[in-house]
Amino acid sequence: MNDTRIRQMLLFACLVTAGIAVNHMPFTLHFRVDFLFGGIFALVAIYVLPPTAGICAAVLIALPTLQLWNHSLGLIMYTAEAVLITLLLRKTRMHLLMCATITWFFLLPPLIYLNMHLSGLFFQTAMRLFLLKYMINGVFNAAAATAIIFILKLRASGEQQNDTAIGASEAAINVFIIVTVIPLLVFTLFDSRIISNSVYSQIHSRHEELKKSLALQIKTWHDNHVNIIRMIATYAGKTDRPADISKAIEALCHNQGGLKFFHVIDMQGKRIACCPHHCKEEETCKVHDQILQTYNKIVSDTGKPLISGINRPELCATTPIVIIAEPVVSNGVLTGIAAGALDPISIEAMLDPLVGEKIQIKLVDRQNRVVYDRNHANIGKTYESPLDRAMTVMEGKLTIIPPTENLVASYRFRNSTILLNTDLTVPANWNMIIEEPMAEYVDTLFELSFSQFLNISALTLFLVIMSGFIRKYFSIPLRQISDYTSEIARTGFCNRSYPAPESSVFEIRRLLENFSAAMDRIVESQELEKEKNLQLQLANEELKASMLQLQKTRLVADQAEKSFAALINNSLFSILLADKKGRIEFANSEFTRNTGLNVSIGMDLKTLMHEFLPFGPLGFPLTSFLHKTTKGHPVRQIDSGELHLKRDGGKKVFHCVATEVEARYILIFSDTTEAAIVAEEKSRLAEQMQAAQKFESLGTLAGGVAHDFNNILMSIMGYAELTLAELPTPGKLHDNISMIQTAAKRAAELTRQMLDFTGKNVFNLAPVNLSELVKEMISLLAVAVSKKISVSYELCDNAIVLADQAQMRQIALNLILNASESIGENEGKITIHIDITNRQNEFIRSAMMANLDSETEHFALFTVTDTGCGIAPEMLSKIFDPFFTTKFTGRGLGLSATMGIIKSHRGAIHVSSKTGEGSCFRIFLPISDSKTVWEENVIEETPQIALQGKLLLADDEETILNITEMMLEPYNIELLCAQDGQSAVDLFQQNHENIGLVILDMIMPRLNGEEACKRIKAINPAVPIIIASGYSQNETIQKFGNVTFDGFLQKPFKIKDLIEQINAASRGSASRRGSASN
Repeated sequence: MNDTRIRQMLLFACLVTAGIAVNHMPFTLHFRVDFLFGGIFALVAIYVLPPTAGICAAVLIALPTLQLWNHSLGLIMYTAEAVLITLLLRKTRMHLLMCATITWFFLLPPLIYLNMHLSGLFFQTAMRLFLLKYMINGVFNAAAATAIIFILKLRASGEQQNDTAIGASEAAINVFIIVTVIPLLVFTLFDSRIISNSVYSQIHSRHEELKKSLALQIKTWHDNHVNIIRMIATYAGKTDRPADISKAIEALCHNQGGLKFFHVIDMQGKRIACCPHHCKEEETCKVHDQILQTYNKIVSDTGKPLISGINRPELCATTPIVIIAEPVVSNGVLTGIAAGALDPISIEAMLDPLVGEKIQIKLVDRQNRVVYDRNHANIGKTYESPLDRAMTVMEGKLTIIPPTENLVASYRFRNSTILLNTDLTVPANWNMIIEEPMAEYVDTLFELSFSQFLNISALTLFLVIMSGFIRKYFSIPLRQISDYTSEIARTGFCNRSYPAPESSVFEIRRLLENFSAAMDRIVESQELEKEKNLQLQLANEELKASMLQLQKTRLVADQAEKSFAALINNSLFSILLADKKGRIEFANSEFTRNTGLNVSIGMDLKTLMHEFLPFGPLGFPLTSFLHKTTKGHPVRQIDSGELHLKRDGGKKVFHCVATEVEARYILIFSDTTEAAIVAEEKSRLAEQMQAAQKFESLGTLAGGVAHDFNNILMSIMGYAELTLAELPTPGKLHDNISMIQTAAKRAAELTRQMLDFTGKNVFNLAPVNLSELVKEMISLLAVAVSKKISVSYELCDNAIVLADQAQMRQIALNLILNASESIGENEGKITIHIDITNRQNEFIRSAMMANLDSETEHFALFTVTDTGCGIAPEMLSKIFDPFFTTKFTGRGLGLSATMGIIKSHRGAIHVSSKTGEGSCFRIFLPISDSKTVWEENVIEETPQIALQGKLLLADDEETILNITEMMLEPYNIELLCAQDGQSAVDLFQQNHENIGLVILDMIMPRLNGEEACKRIKAINPAVPIIIASGYSQNETIQKFGNVTFDGFLQKPFKIKDLIEQINAASRGSASRRGSASN
């Protein structure tokens, strides 16, 4: 995964997180008319991310609308917005704000309106308002997103790094949006909030006035009845004649329809007098007396008047009533009470004129029971407060009760109720509750907001159209001018093929005319400049003629120098002379012929000597010698040693002697290339011999480890395969066993790489065209190699080798991926070169490993070169060691397996590297004359067993015996098991007539596989024998020597491999018996 993909994923996560967080903090105007600003981040994602990622980000950001609005319209709407704006941006290349305006003003409104209408979730006023709100919100988000993109200099998806510069015309449009559209929309939001608060204030003021009026009427109702009862109590305290008291009661209460009954009772609860009009039946009077007994005790204890709460019908055997009691005092002594029962419905006549039919008034006593309700059935019942689901506005001054039904946001507020709960001073401890539907206020506020939003929408559309005109008449002409001048800069002023831009704007047209006039002037100036150049050329020719004449005069002076030069040029040594300042005075022809260097008189000796490098342990002290020449004071000292010429071509080694003679330096070179090459070749062969011994030892160790590891893996993979066969496919246990089997297969692959390192693994050799192999891998490499790395291919069609195609593919992939990882996330280049070479190639002689056939003359050369970090010199000798790696996630087997494969293919490998510059791996493989044979996919079929007789199995691992027995159990094969070689021979001796096949482990106690095989073959040469081992087949054949066997099982093996080997060995034995009988 490259840096671009990682940055896109991080940007995707940041934008989605920010968008969701902002959508959870909506700017609410009123009644769920919310402005959501998460769309800003959604539009930024659509602009900077690939289309699919941008649309996914917009959908995720819109998810909070499901919870916020309780319907899916928001998700559908914002998804459609993302798709439409993405299409407009990619297809038309219009400005982001223009795309959003077209989407919200022309494309989405029909879809939104149809969805609202069909869903039935919105009333008509809400449909119009929400439609305009969505349009304004969408354009505001686009304007804000445009501002963010402009300020942060973000580039659109698909633009190159050098496309981030913003032109002046584009910047002008963005500034116009920032200073006009965004402030206008922000003003709209806060102005709408002011309108909402104004309507809320009107509601609050109206309710406060209504509360005061209703409280006054309730107080009047209360005071009228209390005064009557108080007058009767006063009269009863002044007289002791019940008849007079009854007449007074009759006179005062006859016209008070609110009194249900009225009694005067003494302290013992005995009735003294009552209203005859109310007490026509004695039984009814007795019930009234019983009701008043409780209040008689309360007044007797306190000596104060009281007004009760509501008395429910089941307690008083009448309709609900309110009791008002006053103490009767005679001569300063409490003698009884005067009590009346009020009908709470009697207050209705006083309250109805003040409120409309839609407003509900409730009176609740201290026990939270309803004293009065326009729905008379609720009087006396317990009042259930809806405050637990209430919401408040205006800092708690206005309480709104939503409906219990689960409705969408618009209907939920329209069906809500405004609740005002206030404590009354008279009667004390009573509460008055005012409930008013919100539908009228919601409709009013929606109508006001609709008018405002309509005006703002028109103004916003006007401003966006204005930005479009700015783009058309200013931005596009300026861009054309920029392209025109760029073309002139590329082709020159004289090429007038590119059409000149045009504009209807006067200033721009005038600018273009002036620019064209200036171009004509410049062309004229260029013509004059050409004429001057021609004159200068003529003068230059005359000067050259004068110089030739001067050179002729110097020939005479050079004759003397030539005589001296002839003497030195005939020398067998290469000679250089330099003055005390290090300037070359002379170089003989032998020096030029031997070195191939061009030396001129006056050339700096230091520059020339940089072409050489000290060579070998007796290298020339080049640094100290050049340091003496730079001082300008020659010192009498002789320096000598070997130098290596760095120039292209054949390798040259010289023995150099340098000294100072008469204030001059003389350097004498003698060619010692042949002797140096012989010494170097001896050193190289010694190093190769040491490396071969080292890798042979490591190969033996790796093979042993792989053998033991394969035995362990045989147990794991066998039991896993058998367990999976008995488990049902779906299930956690089945998945866990599958994971064990997968891990074991990966471990088996690791051991296979270890066997590859030994060079003794089994290969399917066939002619392979290396160029075709690389071409086949191009699509794979395009995915595996970083996009910042360029891969070049230099292929040769006739590079055909006899090799294992899969192993060659592994080598190529290992080397190319190593090269890619060496470059890392930087920009770089990988070159894959395939060619034909011969044994004389210098890199073959200096190869790190060479196992070439002495008769092979021509080789295919496979080279992988990179510009990565290179390999440190101290690491270069270790890179082919098994398990040596510098990568965090590597196992260190890739290059070691590569070396083993090349060794087994009779090839060679050479590595050169320089820290900071890169590495080069060269693979040499013998050329094959055969045509390429490509691998074909073969459909695997489950084999059936074909064995006659018993099967003898010998292995020192009990688990392998058990696993093999379980593998063969479904095939009904009779199995004889032995845990060592001697036991296997004994069992075969006893049952050789009935045994049809023998499977032997290669390493066993008492007798190993080779010895057991010899003895069994001695008993019955025709019996087929299969060898099972953790070593490779080639290594097993080497260990067995002349002893032959009929099949080989590479541990760990599967049931299919076991059955195939049994069938193959059985068929081979049957064919041999048939041939013998014939």
